[in-house]
Amino acid sequence: MFPKILRKLRIKNKLTQTELGNIIGVSFVSISKYENEDRQPELGTLVKLADYFQISLDDLIGRSIEKPSVETSEYTHKIKQEYSIKLTKNQKDLLDIYDKIEDERLQIKLLGKFENIVENMIIEKK
Repeated sequence: MFPKILRKLRIKNKLTQTELGNIIGVSFVSISKYENEDRQPELGTLVKLADYFQISLDDLIGRSIEKPSVETSEYTHKIKQEYSIKLTKNQKDLLDIYDKIEDERLQIKLLGKFENIVENMIIEKK
């Protein structure tokens, strides 16, 4: 993935391998080897590339974060079944809002916070 992404970014920005190499402090040979999968760049080089192209390291290397495997409605059901907790209207509304969020990273963060809230409710209930 990375080699294709690097080449695409370089061409999109109308840079030669030499020009890109000069910008990030490596030789054009290194850029060529990255693009041809003959060499892996060091982390510092990846950071320089991501900074230059103003993208995340994840985007640069073609890594995507998967959505949580449990759908919200299934998760709500699981909470009710496993913990015998009846969700309030506000809590159900929060889950509905969660469903509408398109940013996967934000969904994952919110899901983690929701799990913490549920765990605290369980502890308080005991």
